[in-house]
Amino acid sequence: MKKAANIKTGLFAFIFMMLLLPALQKTISIFPVKPLEGSFDLAEKPQFSWKAWISGSYQEQYTRYLEDHIGFRNLLVRIRNQISFSLYNKTLAQNVAIGKEGVLYQDFVIEAMLGQDFIGETALRTNAEKLKFIQDTLHKKNIELVFVIAPGKSSVLPEYIPESYDLTTNRPSNYDVWTKFLNQLDVRFLDLKSYFLAIKDTCRYPLFPRCGTHWSGYGVTLAADTMFRYLESRLGYDIPGFISDQGILTSTDLRFTDDDISKGMNLLWSPANWPVYYPEIKFQTGANLKKPNVLSIGDSFNQSFWGFYPFFGELTGPKSVFWYYDRTVAWPEEAANSSAPIASLNLQEEIESRDIILIITTEQNLSDPGFGFIARAYQLYDPAAPGFLDMEIAFEDQIWNDSTLYYRSLERSLREGMSIDEAIKIDARMLAGEKMAKRIRRTAEYEATIRSDKNWLIEVSKKAKENGVTLDEMIRLDAEWMAKQDEHEK
Repeated sequence: MKKAANIKTGLFAFIFMMLLLPALQKTISIFPVKPLEGSFDLAEKPQFSWKAWISGSYQEQYTRYLEDHIGFRNLLVRIRNQISFSLYNKTLAQNVAIGKEGVLYQDFVIEAMLGQDFIGETALRTNAEKLKFIQDTLHKKNIELVFVIAPGKSSVLPEYIPESYDLTTNRPSNYDVWTKFLNQLDVRFLDLKSYFLAIKDTCRYPLFPRCGTHWSGYGVTLAADTMFRYLESRLGYDIPGFISDQGILTSTDLRFTDDDISKGMNLLWSPANWPVYYPEIKFQTGANLKKPNVLSIGDSFNQSFWGFYPFFGELTGPKSVFWYYDRTVAWPEEAANSSAPIASLNLQEEIESRDIILIITTEQNLSDPGFGFIARAYQLYDPAAPGFLDMEIAFEDQIWNDSTLYYRSLERSLREGMSIDEAIKIDARMLAGEKMAKRIRRTAEYEATIRSDKNWLIEVSKKAKENGVTLDEMIRLDAEWMAKQDEHEK
């Protein structure tokens, strides 16, 4: 009896400790638990009020808070994800597709390759014409604007795409139509997708890793060599180069983004990786070599030019910067930590202080080539382009007459040691830039919606015939009108 009682007592103590352990872990972190990768919002601890208590909202919010902050939550999430992946070959991570032989993709990269985000010929041609205008205008000012297309993983490795995707579709993609117009208009651009496809079968090492979405550390050395040699040909003078020396081949010590998809899946252990190669890079120096001042605008593929190897730092001038999606400064680090929002900067001064404007985007982002920069620069340099300057002046007037906005500008002037007039111009430029960027995005969204809605498309087709314009032009006009209406309603 005593032995049975001891067993019961021990079992009760064990169960009690197991129930108590998560609370202790949350409070004093008894065991180290690896944090989760990725971006997600955790519920915040709600503020108590009798009104919220009576309505029941406080209890609901507190329950969500406890669930998001319970001890060992991160470990439990990883266990759940590992079971789903190992036993059922499924992932609970957003936008991840598991391909043949376990090759990982982002689903929207595959969809872009298949043309599922196609924005139409008119929108792409309009952007290409604007890019051509800006390129020619800046060339007269001895500034080179170069558009670079980085490859998507699915285009380089289509053989591993999941069977659930129909690869026989002949739907046009943004890449197909964009490159067609760039060639027709004689726009200077560098197509690294075509380059990667041309060298794929002869490369000794993977151009893309098995468990990552960006080009590999080896792939970026080939991209950098090709891109900087092209820039050198456009500039007409020698810029520093580099040589690739003997490196290491590894499937375990992966660097930077070579396993970024699998990390975001938050598993207990990582899937097997292909052996990837990291050459040793040696940069050239010399008195006759000149480092150009570069403004680069683009998506996350740009980070490879400093994340794997310091290509941007070693091959471009000290004042060079990278604008992430034309919204924030992301490189160099000291500029990223101290710079004002892109929209508040003087765009003309930023452009005309450079030797090269470099727009680097992957094919899955060609639904908005330039990320708004093309539209902003076109507004700046084409006197006939409507909108931005008037918008900026209107915001200046609004700030002078709105006490909240005025005191915000006053705080800027005191904080940054400038006159109130200068502060208001900066704030007005920032507000106008944000508004224009939103208008451009909303227009693109409305265009896509019209094209995907059969009944809506029929109505717009009728309007196009009545007004004597093409269907694409009518879609663009209607989308622009609706985007502007959204602004009025807000």
